[in-house]
Amino acid sequence: MRLLKIKEIIKKIIKKKLKPLQKFMIIWWTISYLRKQISAIRGYIPREDVIAEADKDLVKVIREQNNQEKAVEKYKKAIVFRSDSLELYSHLANLLVKQGKLDEAITYLEKGLCLRKFDNRMNSREEVTDKGFHLATLVWGNYFTDIFLNMALPSLLAPGNIPVFQDRKNSVYKIYTTAKDAEVIIKSKSYQLLAGIINTQIHTFEFPNYSLEQYKFLTICQKPALIECYKQDCAFVYLTPDHLYADGSFTNLLKIAARGKRFVMQPHMEVIAETFIPAIKKQFFSNPDRTIVSVPPRDLVKTALANLHPSEKSRFWKAKGFNRWPAYIYWQKDSEGLLKRCFHMHPLMIHPAKKNVLPIGTIDGSNYLDLVCPKVEDFYIVQDSDEIMSVGITPLAHSTNNLIRQDAESSVAEVVDWAKRETSNCHRYFVQHKLKIHAEELLEERWKEVEAESDAAIDKINYMIDCQKGN
Repeated sequence: MRLLKIKEIIKKIIKKKLKPLQKFMIIWWTISYLRKQISAIRGYIPREDVIAEADKDLVKVIREQNNQEKAVEKYKKAIVFRSDSLELYSHLANLLVKQGKLDEAITYLEKGLCLRKFDNRMNSREEVTDKGFHLATLVWGNYFTDIFLNMALPSLLAPGNIPVFQDRKNSVYKIYTTAKDAEVIIKSKSYQLLAGIINTQIHTFEFPNYSLEQYKFLTICQKPALIECYKQDCAFVYLTPDHLYADGSFTNLLKIAARGKRFVMQPHMEVIAETFIPAIKKQFFSNPDRTIVSVPPRDLVKTALANLHPSEKSRFWKAKGFNRWPAYIYWQKDSEGLLKRCFHMHPLMIHPAKKNVLPIGTIDGSNYLDLVCPKVEDFYIVQDSDEIMSVGITPLAHSTNNLIRQDAESSVAEVVDWAKRETSNCHRYFVQHKLKIHAEELLEERWKEVEAESDAAIDKINYMIDCQKGN
């Protein structure tokens, strides 16, 4: 009630014929009063680390460079990560007043007033393992249903994967598919094994008879699963139907979740279906019915490297025919493996503290992660393929030639242009991490040279992004 009354007061103040500075001072006082009320009523604790960092940058920029424009930019970036901090809005408004930008200052104060109700769970460090896990796969069509039942699901049935959820309270595996494909799935031996391990549900949908881009349809179907996770405060584990996982991946996922991490971002590679599938089946299917495949991480990487999809080869730094969609970039480490730097990563597990936001686009490609995870310490970036690893099984005919610049090498400028359009703050946080995908023993000393090479490129890319944003 108090909040509503204060908002009404602000509206009346704005309508009155007062000088901008008078309006600002009155609204400033009201915001200060509101902050104290929120602190007392809701136990609000501001993110002191974010605010302190912003203050530090502010003082440094103003004192050393006497550049208030850059200071404003620092605060605006901080607000992206902590949009529910009244302090940040107040600091920014104060600086704008000093620059004489009174109208903009009032705008930010009004935004501060319109903050959503603070959710005390934001500061919760509860372990997600007590809340349960909702695993979900969206699959439709003959090709994906076949790959799911005969490759992806058998890998999930390996001892160190789905079976580790067998005794987990409130855990469930949901399969979203068409009625036609559901009939095929239910009759399969791999599905029957799955249903004997974990509570399994099939949810059917009608595939739209109108043209709809694949990823938009994926987003639409993900939302009901996310909403259900929000309601039950469970972790959402998204499993694509064409990914084969290394045995032990989900054992490690549970260990990561037990440490209080809310978001687990994992590496993967794309392989040629026509050559990869026979190689895996020949070496690793462990039972006569071929319903379980247990592939150790390094063996999976070794087989994947021998069957790497052409679309992946176009993502190597300095490669001829570089990909126009550089969501991730590779550096070759001899025959040992690859170093990968990712803007976009597969979100294997998400357990948002903020439960009033749904993705507009895909989970990994939009700014959804920025909105639901304002604390970077809640992220866990898998940087060693021994820990969690999967490969996407893609037909050779599925080409990305339209994204490849024929006979042209990668360039910093082109990656910068793409990143400005297609990345958020979270994506630029992900790319700071060095992901090692290796088929042999990981000896850190032997990776330093390729790490330095990747650092030189990524640091330059990030520097140019910052410079162009400053302009």
